[in-house]
Amino acid sequence: MGSNYALAFTLMFIALPTYILGLLSWLSSAFSTKSAPWMFRPLAALPVLIGGIFLMHYFGWVMGHIYRVYHRYFPWVNQGAVREDEAEPRGFAVVPPTKAPPAPVAPLPVSPLPVTPIQNATRSDQLNRVH
Repeated sequence: MGSNYALAFTLMFIALPTYILGLLSWLSSAFSTKSAPWMFRPLAALPVLIGGIFLMHYFGWVMGHIYRVYHRYFPWVNQGAVREDEAEPRGFAVVPPTKAPPAPVAPLPVSPLPVTPIQNATRSDQLNRVH
């Protein structure tokens, strides 16, 4: 784990300045003129910015891979809690509210809907039924 983490840390020290240089070069190229140094021109700033973005994403992927392999050595990441004995009462006792059972209600009768057979329906009835 130590050597992998050291390589990832080194990668971060390469990726972060590359990304910052690319971002600042790209932003300053929008406000500079043709007489600006070569690193502040868009054709030079864009590859540096893309390279910095790639390296930062690669650094994140490497750190995720290190965590995936060695996650049992990082107990602080998941903030694991040890369950206390639940038999001990905490706070004050809460009495659940008592409710009276609901009064029985007779169901309402359902009236059937009028149905016209399709064979007896006209074309306009069929169209009204769809819309």
